[in-house]
Amino acid sequence: GTYLSFTTVANSTFTIVAAPGTYAYYCSIHSGPPYNSVSAMRGTWIVNGRPATTFAAPGAGTSWTGGVTRDIVFDLSDDNPLTSLTVWVNYSYGGGANRGTIAGPIAGAANPNTVPWTPAGFTAPDVVIEVTAVDAEGAKRTSLSVAFEVDSTAPTIAARSPAPNAVGVNRNRQVRVTWSEPMNTAATGSPSSFAVQRVSDGAWTSGTISWAPNATQMAFTPAAPLDPLITYEGHVNASARDDSDPGNTFAGPATWPFTTGTSADTLPPTVASATA
Repeated sequence: GTYLSFTTVANSTFTIVAAPGTYAYYCSIHSGPPYNSVSAMRGTWIVNGRPATTFAAPGAGTSWTGGVTRDIVFDLSDDNPLTSLTVWVNYSYGGGANRGTIAGPIAGAANPNTVPWTPAGFTAPDVVIEVTAVDAEGAKRTSLSVAFEVDSTAPTIAARSPAPNAVGVNRNRQVRVTWSEPMNTAATGSPSSFAVQRVSDGAWTSGTISWAPNATQMAFTPAAPLDPLITYEGHVNASARDDSDPGNTFAGPATWPFTTGTSADTLPPTVASATA
C-alpha cells in the first residue's frame, strides 16, 4: 500500500500534503522492521478531498434576458454522498464589484443539480455564478462558471435611413434600421416585425432583409424600384427583440414616412482609393 511519512514529537501539530484517499501509517520507532500489516503502532489515515462543481448552464456565449427565470445546472462531486453536501449559489458582475445571493444553504442532490434564478435589475456582460459546497468533514470549495451576459435592457432604434420625412429618396434605395444592440435576426427581420408600406393604398412592399455581421443593422432591399413621388412608411413592431434568451422586446410599434423621387440609383459603387 501507500504510506504517509512525517516526523513529529509529542503534542505537536503537523500537516499532511497528499491526494485524497486512504493511507496506512506506522511508527518507525515502535514498529520497526518489517513495516507491514503486523507492525505495532499502525493504522489508517483518510485524506478527505474537497467537493467540486462542474457547470452545464450557463455556458460560454450565454446571454440571459433579465426578468426571466432560468435554470443554473451543475454537477457536484465529492468523496461523501452528494446529499450530505451543503451548497450556496451566488452571483457577481462588474469584475466582482457587484454581488448577490441566489440560494443557500441548500442540500446537494443527485446530479444534475438545478437551481432556478430570475436575474433582474441589471445588465452586465461578465456575470459569474459561484457555487460553494461544503462536505460533512468541513472540506470546502467555491467553483466559478464562465462569464456570461445578463441583458435587462430593451432594444431601441438608434437610426433610420431614409430619415423620417425624407424627400427625393432614390426609388431603389435600401430602407435601413440601426439598433442599439445586437438583435435576434430571425424574429426582428421577419415580415411580421418589419415591413415597408405604400401609404396611398396600404399595400406592403415585397423585398428581402439582410443584416450586418454584428446584427445591429438591418437593410430592406425592395424587390423592384419603389414608385416615383410616392410616400412610404417603414414599420417596426414589438415582436422585434434582442439576441438575449428569450429576448427583450422592442417598445414599439414605430413608423416613419419618406417620399421617393423620380430616379433610381443604378450605378454600382467603385473603390476610389485605398491605403494600408
